[in-house]
Amino acid sequence: MKKIEPFSLDLDFESGKLSFYNKKAEIRLSDLAPYAYNTKVIEERLARNENPVIYSYYDRVQPSTIGEMNFGITIILPGKIGDEYNFTRGHYHTNMEPGEIYIGIQGEGLLLAQKRNGSCKSETIERGRVVYAPGDWNGHRTVNTGKDKLIFFTIEQAASGHDYETVRRNGLAKLVVEEDGKPKLIDNPKYKP
Repeated sequence: MKKIEPFSLDLDFESGKLSFYNKKAEIRLSDLAPYAYNTKVIEERLARNENPVIYSYYDRVQPSTIGEMNFGITIILPGKIGDEYNFTRGHYHTNMEPGEIYIGIQGEGLLLAQKRNGSCKSETIERGRVVYAPGDWNGHRTVNTGKDKLIFFTIEQAASGHDYETVRRNGLAKLVVEEDGKPKLIDNPKYKP
């Protein structure tokens, strides 16, 4: 296996972009249909030819070996899907030992961290705030609860792996919805432990 040499790159704190990344994705409303609580709202918006980008990410991915670290930027646009704030699909790590670090750059939101047994906790993400999700809290979803873009930086072991399928099929235990103009954490009625 080819050894990685030390390297550096730039992070633009205004745009949230890395000067070099090797993995990029734009996740649209239609991509979130299997993960959302209110699928009827998505169907109605898609019928009106509305399929906006909800979030994008720019990652610097290393070989999936122990000792290497992946890092990247995620940008979640403001808005809601029905009364549910814009969110990432969410994932579990397939390797349940390593934790993950989130660093807020712009905006405001929440990290939902969940154990495989369904225990769920939320932590605020905002500019200058560092959030740590330990390895046994390996289910993660981020939610933009503000009026501007939520931009955050993530760091995880390259060997962590991502399981999106379990979240797609079973959901996560909690949702973040707007109630009386404020974010509220509620039980997800679609969640299957």
